[in-house]
Amino acid sequence: MGKSTALPANDENLLRQKKRTKYVVFAAAFAVFQVVQILVLFLVIMKVKTPDVRLRSATLLNLDITNSSFNGTLKAEFGVKNPNFGPFKYQNSSVQLFYMDSYLVGEAGVVKEKVRFRSTKKVDVLVNFSSIRVAAGQNPRLRSELSSGSVTLTVRSKLEGKVTLMMFLKKKRTGDVDCILTIDLHKKSVREFKCD
Repeated sequence: MGKSTALPANDENLLRQKKRTKYVVFAAAFAVFQVVQILVLFLVIMKVKTPDVRLRSATLLNLDITNSSFNGTLKAEFGVKNPNFGPFKYQNSSVQLFYMDSYLVGEAGVVKEKVRFRSTKKVDVLVNFSSIRVAAGQNPRLRSELSSGSVTLTVRSKLEGKVTLMMFLKKKRTGDVDCILTIDLHKKSVREFKCD
C-alpha cells in the first residue's frame, strides 16, 4: 500500500495563511516605501527656494567729476543662482544706483531671462549715472565727498519671477541685491563693494 503525501486540510490552510501574510507584509512595505519617496519628493525636491542674486563685479567704464557733480558709466556683473529643481524665469527689471539711499542717480534695464535648474546665470548691465538730481549746494555731504576723493553709492535690483517644478507647479519668488559701492574719484575706479 502506498503512502499518501497529501497534507491534511489543516496544514494546507496554515500554508495558505502564511502566503497571504507574506503578501500583505510585502504590500505594506511597498506602500511605506512609496510614502517615504513621496515625502522626500515634496520636502526636498519640491521645496521652492528664493534665487540668490549677487553682485560679482563692478567696474567704472568712465567717470567725469566737477566740484559739485559726477557722472559716468558703471558695468555691473550679477550672478543669478537658481538652487531649485526647476527653472526660474524672471521678468524685465532694473538696476538702480542711489546716492545717500534716497537720490536716484542711475538706472538701467535688465531683460527677462530664464535660469536653468540648479545653475547660475551671468547678467551684465551698463548703468549710466549722474548726480544732476543731487544739488551740491543743497547737499553739503556731496561736496564733502567730492573733495575727499570718494563717493558712496548704493546698487539695488529686484528680479521677480516664477520657479516651475514638474511642469505644473509654479511659485512666485523674488531675488534681490543691495550693495554699497565706494568709488575712488582719483583713480576713477570702484575701490570696494559690500553686499547684504
